Amino acid sequence: MNLLIWGFLVVFVLTCKHFFSDGDFSFLLTLGSLISCFGFCLITFRSIKTRSVAGVSLKSLQCYAVVFLCRFIAVWNSTSYLPFDRSGDWFYQVVELTSFFAVMINIYLIMGPLKYTHNSHHDTFGQGHFLPKQYTSLYLIVPAIVLALIVRPHRSGTYCDLLWAIAMYLEGVAIYPQLHMFQKNRTGEIEALTSHFVFSMAISKFLNLLFWLGSWKELNSGWSYLSRHFAGPIVIASQITQLALMASFIFYYLRAAFSDTPLILPTSIADRRDLCVCWKQEKEKASRLKDRRLGGRSGCKSEAARWSRRPFPIPRSSEFAKARRSLLRSAFALCGK
Repeated sequence: MNLLIWGFLVVFVLTCKHFFSDGDFSFLLTLGSLISCFGFCLITFRSIKTRSVAGVSLKSLQCYAVVFLCRFIAVWNSTSYLPFDRSGDWFYQVVELTSFFAVMINIYLIMGPLKYTHNSHHDTFGQGHFLPKQYTSLYLIVPAIVLALIVRPHRSGTYCDLLWAIAMYLEGVAIYPQLHMFQKNRTGEIEALTSHFVFSMAISKFLNLLFWLGSWKELNSGWSYLSRHFAGPIVIASQITQLALMASFIFYYLRAAFSDTPLILPTSIADRRDLCVCWKQEKEKASRLKDRRLGGRSGCKSEAARWSRRPFPIPRSSEFAKARRSLLRSAFALCGK
């Protein structure tokens, strides 16, 4: 199944390259967006087919919705941030719009008909602070907007520069709530299509990083000193940030893929500590119940163990109750000797 999914992606990418690209270096930008779109379509297909949105972070989807909306508006109204080859004529814009619709479908499913399947107790990024838990994605969105207001390219000289910068900066951290949700999963096992979705995001960012490593100087423009010197490096830093956040996931994903085993991520230290505390509490509770059954006597544990492992339940009639008390008195007498 995994080979079929990635094989289909390879064939689809080669087909798009043949029909919609001139083979220019800028096709890397289109290719990155295409693989990202594939990931969101994959998770949308999984949600609709299984009627479940378990394991998908609403906070990450909210961030990606802002990313794709801002970038689509920017590239639709300006040619300053489009690929130079034929894919920039219309194909790149269609891919961005498709990604936006896929994200919105998933948001609708999580907040609407499939709300009962969402692991909201795991999707806890930013909770416990000032904002309601449904809107904690603003902790990532607002700083991206502020940074874009301070440092951004000025290639078009319009509002498109601001929208494009917001999309690029926010995209660098948009995956973090999803990774945070993975850590809250006590078992650590990740569903296959969800893991493919996240890994496709990693491939997309790697391709975008390759493109901007060769083109970042074109972004250093504008009237301010910060924009003239730091717009390009910040875009590269945003791509590196996302890859750094996903480094651990990429390692475990590749290890599971090469060993043909399910993807299991290590849970967070806090969750392991909570699990140990719960296990100790349950053990102490079982011990107290056992002592209570023995009437507080601790000297006849072997007899109590044999009694607790009886193969069938004893009816609670008066005669059997008398026989049971007699047997217990005999057992205690033997233990006392």
